[in-house]
Amino acid sequence: MFKKIVWAGFALALVLLLFPIISTAATSGDFEYTVNGNEATITGYTGTATDVSIPATVGDSNEYAVTTIGNGAFSSKGLTAVTIPDSVKNIGDGAFTINSLQQLVLPNSVQSIGANSFSVNQLETISISTSLENIPHFAFLANKLKSVEIPANVTNIDASAFENNYITDITIQNPNIQLAYQAFAAQTILSKLIVPSDNILPLENYIHFNDASSQLTLNNLTVTDLADGVTYDSAKQALVFSAEPLESTFSLYTGTNRYDSYYDISDYGPSGKPVILFEYTKPVIVTYKDESGKELASSTRIDGSIGDPYTSTPKTIDGYTLKETTGSTSGQFTNTTQNINYVYEKTPIQNGTVTIKYQDTSGTSLTNDTTLTGEIGTTYQTESKNIAGYKLKDINGSESGTFSTNPATVTYVYEKITTNENNSNGETNNNNETTIDNATTASAPTQMKSANTTLPKTSDTSNNFVLALGGLLTLLSTSFLFFKRH
Repeated sequence: MFKKIVWAGFALALVLLLFPIISTAATSGDFEYTVNGNEATITGYTGTATDVSIPATVGDSNEYAVTTIGNGAFSSKGLTAVTIPDSVKNIGDGAFTINSLQQLVLPNSVQSIGANSFSVNQLETISISTSLENIPHFAFLANKLKSVEIPANVTNIDASAFENNYITDITIQNPNIQLAYQAFAAQTILSKLIVPSDNILPLENYIHFNDASSQLTLNNLTVTDLADGVTYDSAKQALVFSAEPLESTFSLYTGTNRYDSYYDISDYGPSGKPVILFEYTKPVIVTYKDESGKELASSTRIDGSIGDPYTSTPKTIDGYTLKETTGSTSGQFTNTTQNINYVYEKTPIQNGTVTIKYQDTSGTSLTNDTTLTGEIGTTYQTESKNIAGYKLKDINGSESGTFSTNPATVTYVYEKITTNENNSNGETNNNNETTIDNATTASAPTQMKSANTTLPKTSDTSNNFVLALGGLLTLLSTSFLFFKRH
């Protein structure tokens, strides 16, 4: 009997000793947790803060590494942001469902996440752990994701894992990934397809697939249930609008070269069929006019999709300056036409000045200053003056240049001519004049005298007489012979 009591006591002590190791409920700050060995599981959150950083360890006397976040631990807590430590390996079902999280980083330590773990939030971006292999049902259901990058370590995505988001781009790094039916079903843009102002809507703007080896691409596209005024252009893989329908039961089926799947980029209407509401973008029209309304340059048109940003800047127009602007030069495209009007005024001609000074070496003005005026950007040329009793010594400033907004000054500096310089110049001039006069008066009479007093020499007269006599005898001889023959 005694042995039985001893063994019973030992067993009870052992149970009491081991119980805290197996499962101990405790709190650390705002976090409730249980312990298993040296590891802790966060089971609840009692705080009121909406931006939460989960601790890597909990415990008072002993520290336990937080490796698991339990089922529903942070469900419906109004969270807007959460930081998960890199000690966490597992995240349970519905752990963060029904909150307002906008961004999520799953540290690379995370190996598994549960169904609905991050569903019904406001997630716009996510970073997926490189240790995660499976993305379960409804994990990211009903968020606002626009693009998703699935790392190569992910081998499987379950049904509806990313259903009902805003996804337009999906990058899958693993070409052998297994996608469940409707893994990305019901992607929507606020239940609307935004029709650009050029009325051509490429479907690849909404969903396309690719991977590192370019093996996952859209093909075998089938579009059904389009409204009147909307056609599908298979060559462009785009919807073409000729009217403005209000809604359409629109479905998109696509197959890849590895598997067939179904992707619906719409929301579901009351009948259970996908319903698309088409909303048309209107352009931004930009005009450039003067104050009287005269067009100075051709208007421009800026196109885009509703919600996309736009910006506009005024044009530079020769001879005009921007006076005022009406309309918003930046904003977002809407479903109504927006106008931006740039109003210009004639640019007044601006003149520059150049002042020309004539001074002696002491700075005293020798004559009135001269001012040149010209349109800014045009050229000018200055000149010195002849000032009696002075000679130019120096020039301060640029004799030629371009008129500018800054007035310019050119100073011609003169120095007085000395008495010695005057006498020297005068003697030289007198000598020259005397030389020139003497040369002129000496040569002219001599030439006249030579012309009047020159007489023929005697030998010249004798020669002339002999020539005349010979000519006469020749004439007489010729005449005699002529008459004798006859």
